[in-house]
Amino acid sequence: IVDAMIAAEPDVVLIGGDLAGHQVPHATRPREREVIYPAFRRLADIAPVLVVQGNHDSNPDIDNLVTIGGEWPIRVVTGAEVIPVQTRSGVCNVYGLAYPTKRWLLAGQAVEGGLIGAQRAVEERLATLLAMWAHRIRRRRASHPEEPHVGLMHIQIAGCTTSGAAGG
Repeated sequence: IVDAMIAAEPDVVLIGGDLAGHQVPHATRPREREVIYPAFRRLADIAPVLVVQGNHDSNPDIDNLVTIGGEWPIRVVTGAEVIPVQTRSGVCNVYGLAYPTKRWLLAGQAVEGGLIGAQRAVEERLATLLAMWAHRIRRRRASHPEEPHVGLMHIQIAGCTTSGAAGG
């Protein structure tokens, strides 16, 4: 996979989380790190790398990525963040959203209605965030129409078909 990415000569490398394992969260084993970290180093030698934290990624593993080095930076998003990434071709605006836990999304907010109320509140918070980002994109495109805007998010979308072990 890394060889194919290098051959494609990307301007930016985007990784959507869940770097290894099946447990939630999954702390990588030494053998997994022996594969993952050199792969990220190779990618960081060709382009900036952005990673959003998935629900299977442990904090120490994801935090260690930024220390790997390379010609380009490795950036990790552990919340919600807009990152203007400087690439060889110019700026690419990345809208990064790590796996949004209910605890994070509902911090400081009183929620009524049990699980259904909490789910509704989560959906409203995510909709608000995406609406804010859409407004920001429209404003930015007015003055910088050449800049791409990319969403990199580790989220579930109702009605989507999933793949892999859990989704079939």
